[in-house]
Amino acid sequence: MDFVHVAKILVKLLLGIFYKIDIKGYENIPDTSNGYVLCSNHSCWFDPLLIGSHYPDTLHFMAKKELFESPVLGYLVKKLKAFPVDRKGNDLKAIKTAVKILKEGKILGIFPEGTRNLSGKPDSKAGVAIIAIKARKNVLPVAISSDKQYRIFSRINITIGEIINLEEYHCGGKIPKETYQSISDDIMKHIYELKDTAVNSKNG
Repeated sequence: MDFVHVAKILVKLLLGIFYKIDIKGYENIPDTSNGYVLCSNHSCWFDPLLIGSHYPDTLHFMAKKELFESPVLGYLVKKLKAFPVDRKGNDLKAIKTAVKILKEGKILGIFPEGTRNLSGKPDSKAGVAIIAIKARKNVLPVAISSDKQYRIFSRINITIGEIINLEEYHCGGKIPKETYQSISDDIMKHIYELKDTAVNSKNG
């Protein structure tokens, strides 16, 4: 059993002590080794740990480069299959790394909002669409919601949606920047629809 699997077990047990975690949509996980992009909304610092520990396959997350500046933390993050990205600009190295991971048939984890979003409104960067289309892969939307803003012993809902097919853009032709942004916006809107559905079903 490697480091990632041990870490997933430990994190899952730890989170299970403090939160009631409800997951729906496992049936939507693609049965493929061809690789895809897993996208989620982001409102709490431990969202990557939450998804990574409860997802059946290994995820390769894009993580802010500041996490890698500490020797100890940077080592742990790398062991968990994450790689750095500079959120302040267009990080071409991170994009190339992400595309390479996808072309190797692995699963890339991205938070399209770029940072924690507490506004309750969808926001996104164009990067997720750029990466998915350049690698010619599809997107799996995942929504995270909490009934009490992640307070201790509250419920956290993880909803895995149906795959978003981007094959119409996989022709290799030139795509305007505005189109990439529009695709990313649509992905994020879909994630928030999943989130709202989960919240309403719990309140109903």
